Amino acid sequence: MEFRNLRLTASSELGETSDGAGSKVSILKGLCGKVGPGETLAIMGPSGSGKTTLLRMLAGQVTPNAEKFPEHSGTISVFCNGTSWKELAATSYPFSEEVKLVSLVEQEDFFENQVTVGEQLEFHAKMRLFRLSKAEQQEKITTVLHRLRLSHCRDRRIGFLSGGERKRLSIAEELLHEKVSVLLLDEPTSGLDSTMAREVVDILYDDGLEEQQGASSSHSSAMNSQNAKTTILFTIHQPSSLIYSRFREVYFIGKGECCYFGPGLSMAHELSDKGFAFPRGYNAAEFALDLIQNEEKREKLLLTYRELSGSNVALRDSAEEVRRDEDTVVATNAADRSGPMEGEPPVGEHQNPKQISKRILSKYAEMLPPPDLDTVVAHDEALNQAAGATTAQDVVHATASTTTTRVVLSNQQDRPSWWTQVRALHQRTYRARLRRRFETWLALYANGALLALCGWIFFRTPPHPKMNNTRHGAAFFFFVHPNFSAAFETMTMLVQGARFLRREIVTKRLYSLSAFSVGRMTGELPISSLFPLLFTIAACFLVQFHGIFGVDDDVTAGFFFEKFFVFLLISECVMLTANAAGAFVASLTDDPDIATAILLMILLPMLLLNGFMLDLDLLPVWMRWVKYLSLAYWGFNAMIVWAWTDVKLDTCSTEEFVLYPDDCQYKTGEEVLKSNFGIDVTETDHIANSLVALLAFAAICRVLAFGRNYSRYMCDDSVSVLLEKLKWKKSGTNTNPTERLQNTDEK
Repeated sequence: MEFRNLRLTASSELGETSDGAGSKVSILKGLCGKVGPGETLAIMGPSGSGKTTLLRMLAGQVTPNAEKFPEHSGTISVFCNGTSWKELAATSYPFSEEVKLVSLVEQEDFFENQVTVGEQLEFHAKMRLFRLSKAEQQEKITTVLHRLRLSHCRDRRIGFLSGGERKRLSIAEELLHEKVSVLLLDEPTSGLDSTMAREVVDILYDDGLEEQQGASSSHSSAMNSQNAKTTILFTIHQPSSLIYSRFREVYFIGKGECCYFGPGLSMAHELSDKGFAFPRGYNAAEFALDLIQNEEKREKLLLTYRELSGSNVALRDSAEEVRRDEDTVVATNAADRSGPMEGEPPVGEHQNPKQISKRILSKYAEMLPPPDLDTVVAHDEALNQAAGATTAQDVVHATASTTTTRVVLSNQQDRPSWWTQVRALHQRTYRARLRRRFETWLALYANGALLALCGWIFFRTPPHPKMNNTRHGAAFFFFVHPNFSAAFETMTMLVQGARFLRREIVTKRLYSLSAFSVGRMTGELPISSLFPLLFTIAACFLVQFHGIFGVDDDVTAGFFFEKFFVFLLISECVMLTANAAGAFVASLTDDPDIATAILLMILLPMLLLNGFMLDLDLLPVWMRWVKYLSLAYWGFNAMIVWAWTDVKLDTCSTEEFVLYPDDCQYKTGEEVLKSNFGIDVTETDHIANSLVALLAFAAICRVLAFGRNYSRYMCDDSVSVLLEKLKWKKSGTNTNPTERLQNTDEK
């Protein structure tokens, strides 16, 4: 991987500044660097220097959002298929096929803690190694677990892993990737003790890591066999002396600028020769970080480093010449991996490609662009004009080579089928929810307590006119409890899993957003709906709106089961709609407190303005239609119609006629509905209409939640990013891969 002149400027809204409104913050200031295939680079710098931002740009996580990042420039090159380099502008890189060759392991580890290590890796194998058989996937998982010393944790839940084991699991996930060529790790040693940190770094620098990543089985593709080495870039804050001794190449950043790029072991000696005093008791990393954090010393260090690389224009030309030779050698001798281990034979005589990469890296690692980048640009243009036809031929050759690369990348499906994604997500979600025993027992106790209270208050409420309001309250409670329970449980689970979703769908690109929406919904519904459903069923038998078959003589089996299944259908539709409302609210924010407030702001006004608790004649005419947008209106409408239809009221006594003159005039439940709620069951099927409205409400909420999540995760809440995605998608569907690449190169 190579990056040139990476610049990123953020608007003041993203950070505190003292310049007032409209100011900008420069995060990256023309960073350049290169890491050859199979090489490992340690990136260091103080907090806030731009290390994580650099990795996010290299991983394609920083999209060209004009509102957030007024300046976003530079180029990024990826070594594709082990044969050629593909250079892309930083603004186009996040939407390209080449970004799929790069994988990022974030600093914070977000896992589904209720699944085991083996199940987590099996899920990744289904998403990334779907071309292999199940036996081959298991063999690959076993090899990775053994290599990262996690075999003893295979059947252990992730929530019980130590910090070091979680870090190694993050790396293990990326090894189960057929296409990854560049592995980026953000602070893989953060939060670990010195022993664990050294163990993680040893894994990164172990040569067996790269070999294992590419050689999965005899059925691996030719692309993987050619590109069997993984390039690794990782950030680290303040390593110990023992850990620093492992670093072959180091890249120090201070306030978005490269302060040193070169061999790690010779850095302290070189800087000491330039007049920087090396304090006793310091290791090389502490020495460099101390220089970078001091403003005066950092400026002096930058000037010194520029002097060390004063002839960088000539060095860059030399590196470019050798790199072109490398492309030729690797392309013509990709199968020939033999070569002399010592010396440096002429290019083109079966030289080992790794030796060529090291030659380039050794020269390029000492390069730093001069302050005046225009000089470099002018120098390149002069060389291109002097090259004439030869340069043109090279361009044609490079275009043809990268066209082949793009065809290979575009024609290979990088994800399993949509149904496979949904099934895997459903199984993992259902399994994880089933294992949350504390939440399950808590829900059981809460519903049991409410059921006991409901049975005590509403037990065998008789169909007597004086009990009309009590039956209204029971029907209303049957609607409210499953509604609130389902909405809050869905909202809570999705808000808590927001970072987990971002990690898998944005950073790792494991599955599509639509597959997640369906798989997560179907995986949670059986458990999240179980207890509210059991509550309503038990409460129905306690309250006995329509009697019970076998207990009441006048209740037939057909009548009882018809009423019972209609009640189940209403309850399930209410819960589905409440789940959808909770999913929509969860898509708005990842803060649980804000999400709870928003959900209450939606549900409570719906209860108030449903048309049954409030006389809508008290509202202005232009507000009375709002009841049709209320989930409570349609849900309670269906429940109250079910509760009173086919009910014959008891006859009031003379004394009761005096006490309840209005209620005692009703003889049937239909009369109660028409008088109290204005519902005439003879005009239309109110239950069917309400169920259709509830399902439509649920569908609208799900669509809105999907749209919000797409904007949030896939477009970074930016219209410009959405338009850029649509442009790339349109260019990909209207032309074949070769034409699309040629059009991009021409631009």
